Amino acid sequence: MPTFIRKNPLFFIFIFPIVLDTTLTLIGQDASYWRNFKTANEMAPVYFILAYSPFIFIVGSLLWYVFLYWLVKKLKEPLNLILALSLIVGHTVGSTSWIRKILFDTGIYIIGDRVSTTLAWVVLVGYFVLVGIIAGLSISSYVESRLKV
Repeated sequence: MPTFIRKNPLFFIFIFPIVLDTTLTLIGQDASYWRNFKTANEMAPVYFILAYSPFIFIVGSLLWYVFLYWLVKKLKEPLNLILALSLIVGHTVGSTSWIRKILFDTGIYIIGDRVSTTLAWVVLVGYFVLVGIIAGLSISSYVESRLKV
């Protein structure tokens, strides 16, 4: 396992859904957003950054990831675990709302159509399983590192 991961396995519990949430926030914007940033579609407080500039949103997100890496590493138990688990839950929910919107916008998910609803369900459940696998491996690595101390 790379040293970067070994030094802070709790960070990797939530980094996948947080990066996907950030990415899908941009991908899921309506075409009007790219002509007028004020039309940003976002419920979180980062709306104000997104409404100002997608570039600032990306730079701010990268700085946020660095800060979260440091914060999760520096916080004492159980605060570090509470933060990591809160971030995985929040950003997994946030990113699934974007996945659903993108599936709907592309015509893959059609409300009322059983086949497309099942397909959307499979995609979302698959995403949850992937998040669970990554989080489980990260938690396992964290517990293993704590037992060595």
